Amino acid sequence: MAKVQLSYFRNGLTPPITAIANHLNYIEQKEQQCFFGKSLKDRRAFVQRIDRQTSAIEPAFRLHVSFSFRELDFKQVIIVAMWRLERQLMIDFDWIAMIHCESSDPHVHLIIRGCDLHGEPLIFYPSYVLQLKKQIEAIENEQLQNEEREREIASYLINISRN
Repeated sequence: MAKVQLSYFRNGLTPPITAIANHLNYIEQKEQQCFFGKSLKDRRAFVQRIDRQTSAIEPAFRLHVSFSFRELDFKQVIIVAMWRLERQLMIDFDWIAMIHCESSDPHVHLIIRGCDLHGEPLIFYPSYVLQLKKQIEAIENEQLQNEEREREIASYLINISRN
């Protein structure tokens, strides 16, 4: 079962935009890899868009996504799950993500801007978290079924070549 946890960039001590920038910088320094996302892959440009939004209720939403199986293509799972969620909810989310593999629990940090791509404010409701979790689990199952089919085909081809 996938796990999706939602949190906010509010702690009372640091302005949210600074907390977001620091969090993204920390992830980038630790992982030494590129961000991926819907529109921008550059964390600085993403933070600037958050900083310029004026109508957002929350500047951004932070999601921590853990997977059931390490063999999955985490990047593809997130991209497809977000695409499906957007179609389901009819919302154009503006988001950026990075796979965090340093710990014993590989996971994805997913940051969703507090305004959609059209500048409309949004709230990432708990029901959205549940829908995202369902999408991720469906994609996990699809990927595992595809891998099983590929193993069956490979085994079949090996048996044919022996005969």
